[in-house]
Amino acid sequence: MITELTFARDFSSFWRVATPTLDGFIHQVNSGLYDRDAAPMKAPTGSNRRAFVNEVAFELYCRVALLPKAPSHGNDLRNFLDASVAAVRKATNSPLPDSDYHNALRADEQADVLEQVRRLRARLTPASAPQPPTPRPRFPGCGIINTCYGDILAGETLFEIKAGDRSFRSVDVRQILTYLALNYASGTHRILRAGLVNPRVGTSIELGVDDLCYQVSGQDRGGLLGGIAHAISSGGISR
Repeated sequence: MITELTFARDFSSFWRVATPTLDGFIHQVNSGLYDRDAAPMKAPTGSNRRAFVNEVAFELYCRVALLPKAPSHGNDLRNFLDASVAAVRKATNSPLPDSDYHNALRADEQADVLEQVRRLRARLTPASAPQPPTPRPRFPGCGIINTCYGDILAGETLFEIKAGDRSFRSVDVRQILTYLALNYASGTHRILRAGLVNPRVGTSIELGVDDLCYQVSGQDRGGLLGGIAHAISSGGISR
């Protein structure tokens, strides 16, 4: 059994056949087919700390997103920081090489975290939303892929958060397609739209699942997601 991340990253032969127009789609996205939600952040967070800071920011967002009335001021959000830091350290068994998950957050890193949370709330938790989002929606395993968890399900839209100082990548779309395929097989959630959000760079993209499938493969959702689900369940899939 493998993780959804391994499947999205390592099975390039399969993905080239299943999604022949994905690289072209990503090029179009990064050339301007994205929403500009905010200016790029200028936080001085070092590369060895960025993964830790990003994970703390996401953990903190998940905690405040579930509150009946999320705190709106930095001082209120800071009360949740210690618990978020502890949760990230407990969940991270094997930090990325050259990453520092041990030292306490500096003041500038705390500001980085809080700004990411503010941006995620603005993008994913608008005041007009009928209900709060669902952090870490569960997707039952299928075939070679273990049970896994997405990032955010906001209404009928599945969002994947990528907070690196970079553009969107094909592997990001492969990951969200894997969640959609697992959900297609299980029928666990009602998901009609999908999106990628980068709070650090200040960009996002959101589109219908049918449109996404057509853009990256030329097929409708049944053809692409059903094909992915069949491939991972049959066991005869090539890397």
